[in-house]
Amino acid sequence: MATDNILDAIKNRNTVKETTNKSLISQKLIDLFNFRIKQELNSAYIYKSMYLWLEDKAYMNGSALWHKFYTEELNHATWAEDFLLSLDVRPITPQIDQPSNEYIGFGDIVRKTLEHEIKITNECQALAKACFEEGNMMGYTVAHKYVSEQIEELRKSYDLVNLLEVYGEEKLNLALFDHELERFLE
Repeated sequence: MATDNILDAIKNRNTVKETTNKSLISQKLIDLFNFRIKQELNSAYIYKSMYLWLEDKAYMNGSALWHKFYTEELNHATWAEDFLLSLDVRPITPQIDQPSNEYIGFGDIVRKTLEHEIKITNECQALAKACFEEGNMMGYTVAHKYVSEQIEELRKSYDLVNLLEVYGEEKLNLALFDHELERFLE
C-alpha cells in the first residue's frame, strides 16, 4: 500500500514536471540552450589550445590572455546551465569537439579568435531571436546576456587584430606585441 503511494507520488511529480517544463520553455529552446552550452565549452577548449601554443612559444602575456579567455568561456557555459536548471530542466553534458593544436603563428591565433567570435556572435543572436519569436522573455534575458557579452568579445578581438597590424608579424615585433597585451590582462 505504501509502495503504491510512493509510486503514484513519483508518477505525479514527473507529470507535473513535464507540464511545467512545457509551459515555461519549448523543446526547441531547450535544444538551443544546450547547443549554447556546447559551443561555450568548445570555445573554452579552442582558447585552451591557443594559450598552450602561446605558452610553448614563450608568448607569456598572450598565453595569460588566452587563458583568461578560456576561463571566461567556461563561465559563459554556466549561464545556460543555470537557466535550464532554474526551469527544472537538466542540461546535457555535451561532447566537446577536438580543437586544432597547431597554428601558423601568433597572428594566426589572433585572426582565428576574431573569426571564432564572429561565428559565436551570430549564434547568440539566433538564440535571442528564437527566444523573442517564441515570446520567452526569461530565455530572451539570458540570450540577451550572451549577445551583450559578444559586444565586448568583438571589441577585444578587433582591437587585437588592429594592434597586430600596427606591430606587424616579424619576430621582434611579435615580442613587442606580446608585451603590449599586458594591458588586456588588467
